[in-house]
Amino acid sequence: MSDQVRSFCEIKEFGKFLEKCLNQKVLDYTLKSLTKPGDNYGSIMQSVDVEVIGESDTEESEILHLVSKTAVTNPYLIEIFQPAFTFVKETHFYSDIIPAIEIFETMKNVPKTDRIDAFIPCPGSRISLNPDASCADADAVLLLENIKFQNYVNEDRHIGFDTETTMAILKTLAQFHAHCIAIRRMQPELFDAKISPYLKAVNLCPDDNDTKLVDGLCNELKFVDDLDPEFRIAIEEQLKICDKFGRDTTRTADTPYTTIVHRDLWTNNIMIKKDDIDVSVIKVKIYDFQLYFYQTFVCDLIFFLLTSVRSNDLTKHFKLFIRQYHLEFVNTMKLVNCPCDDYTFDKMWNEIKEKSKLELYHSLFMIKVVAVDESETPLSLDDVTPDTFLTDESPSKAILNRWKCILAIFKDNGLI
Repeated sequence: MSDQVRSFCEIKEFGKFLEKCLNQKVLDYTLKSLTKPGDNYGSIMQSVDVEVIGESDTEESEILHLVSKTAVTNPYLIEIFQPAFTFVKETHFYSDIIPAIEIFETMKNVPKTDRIDAFIPCPGSRISLNPDASCADADAVLLLENIKFQNYVNEDRHIGFDTETTMAILKTLAQFHAHCIAIRRMQPELFDAKISPYLKAVNLCPDDNDTKLVDGLCNELKFVDDLDPEFRIAIEEQLKICDKFGRDTTRTADTPYTTIVHRDLWTNNIMIKKDDIDVSVIKVKIYDFQLYFYQTFVCDLIFFLLTSVRSNDLTKHFKLFIRQYHLEFVNTMKLVNCPCDDYTFDKMWNEIKEKSKLELYHSLFMIKVVAVDESETPLSLDDVTPDTFLTDESPSKAILNRWKCILAIFKDNGLI
């Protein structure tokens, strides 16, 4: 064990925490950084290889592969991600919301083969060394299984998901959204006890710096060629509306389409696994539930498609992806015997047309994060400042091309 790791163990009592979560005697462990520059700004991720003693004295020790997630310390990122609040939200996602979904599936006699399998197992968490703490502090830790050892991988964020993988992810996303809506409609007591208390939104635009970001984005859009002047004005006006939407923490009113929205569903928060024999069989895991809130399903669906699917696939198959999501959503509703009158394709498409524009700023700005090239801009978490994503220069060709793709999707489908 290195001095750095040993220091972490002594200060944070990490070894004791591991034993409590795993309910096994820990002989040793090692920590290594998991993230590269530009991969993650909202938390610090480390792999944890833990050697635990066997259940009996005669058994050999074994190595468990985990991931440790701790809060960022950069003051600017703390202001954005508000880990004192969001870290607690994430622990409740694993301790309360996932079990509520599992309880509901059992109550509705959903066959095990059809149950949602979208979440990474979580052995345990803590928000502080203080047992009476209600807010997370610097000692907060979330443990997850390291599913890379089960051959789950992240796609390259610079490339994105192909059509086949996108269809698999949309199935998982639709299952998740549909389950949460069905619980609210069919088991309101379960929803109110185990889900509703944790759905408060986070203000993602905590100060005037984010107004500067909106203004900066509007300025950068001048480098996008061949934009119709009236459409450009409509975009800029909508970006300012999106800024207000990002600041609003008011609980949205119930509609047939309000559900748990991940709010940060992009390439780096999704892992996939292709079957060794049949590569068309794709398993999907979603993680990083720091920012989830209560809103229309459209926010997740549109943000995912616009930020994470390959441009050619997105342009060619956008409406097909919408239909895939709708199909899997309705299939899930039927599986749990939830009424489907509100979920015809036309009704859900109207919801998409009405609400997609709420994700315009989020999606355009996120492309600046997705396209960060660590070889040219080696950003560490400590390097990020309010001016990191502000520039008077033309964005890179990769960013401009993706922006053109996104804006064409909005225009061609009447989303703005």
